[in-house]
Amino acid sequence: MPVNIFLPQVTRIPITGPEPYNTLVCVQAESNAGPQDVKKGKLTRWPVTVPTPFRLAGFDQRVQPVFDHSTTAYLSSIGPAEDDTWLYAVDAVTGAGFDPVDGAYFLNINVALLPGAGEPSTCITYGDPTADPTQGGLTIVCYYSLTIQVTSYVLCYEPPPPSPPPVGQHGRVAMSSPVASPIKAALQLSALDRVGAQLGLPAAITPSVLARAAVTPAKPDGGKCCKP
Repeated sequence: MPVNIFLPQVTRIPITGPEPYNTLVCVQAESNAGPQDVKKGKLTRWPVTVPTPFRLAGFDQRVQPVFDHSTTAYLSSIGPAEDDTWLYAVDAVTGAGFDPVDGAYFLNINVALLPGAGEPSTCITYGDPTADPTQGGLTIVCYYSLTIQVTSYVLCYEPPPPSPPPVGQHGRVAMSSPVASPIKAALQLSALDRVGAQLGLPAAITPSVLARAAVTPAKPDGGKCCKP
């Protein structure tokens, strides 16, 4: 069976089970997690939902999708990363599901960040440096971002795809011609005429004559021919 790669980030592979699954989908996606308000020396964790381009075919809001998945996630870029001790990480893939509105597949990821000293160009200082630190004082907030890459293999059920329209010669879609039917009918009548001639039918009642009489409208004569 063919592998569907019409959308490069979503590859559908037909399978024959286990029940109720008939499709294995490989989907790739990317998402940014940031900027985040974090502080030096403090480990911060937060959840991220990564949308994907995979839409469950035949999705019905009345039916809970049944699926299994195996997913990996990693960081493809981080920043800023100073000359210091720091930590950027994907903690876990915590779940997956389908959007109840349109059947879009998504993944839930937990990420973690423990930054070093902030890069000055990404830091904001606010507060009163002369105030009591216990009452607020001076606060420096630095912003960081992560780019997450995910690859997910999804076992699911999708209805078979519709058949493409028939294609004629030279890749043209086959269409019926308005001239084709009369020509075909004329050929069939001609063949019937030959059969009638072999059977000895009078020329006045051959299939062609009868067919023409059936489709020829009567000519009006001004109402002179028929009197009560």
